[in-house]
Amino acid sequence: FDNINVNKIIDRDVAYSYLKTHTFSPVFFDQRVNDLGFVTARPLELMAFGVIPFIDSNYDKHELQFSHDDFRRVSSYEDMYDKTQNLSKRTFLELQSAGFEQMKDIITGKVAYRKFIEAIQPLVQKRC
Repeated sequence: FDNINVNKIIDRDVAYSYLKTHTFSPVFFDQRVNDLGFVTARPLELMAFGVIPFIDSNYDKHELQFSHDDFRRVSSYEDMYDKTQNLSKRTFLELQSAGFEQMKDIITGKVAYRKFIEAIQPLVQKRC
């Protein structure tokens, strides 16, 4: 893995070749990106390959992809390491299956629709 560095962008084909052989991957961003509430397709790409994304605990502040109490949220690489060391094969397969379902819900817009309904609910209740 000499050509991989967290500060270096690698070609998508190279990244995908690594994803075919790995089970976990971190998804971390800098504080500025987290503060903006930016979300990326990276977790979806990982889940499409059956890779469990462990995401920055400050990522996706609006919970568009991950709830705040999601097991896959981690505060550091050490936290991710601890979680992966204690995963049973069954739990891994459950997380993998949940990732496929989550990916389907995001791609079809089901999650976006739910978030929209949650956002307008207080407005609807005020008018009634």
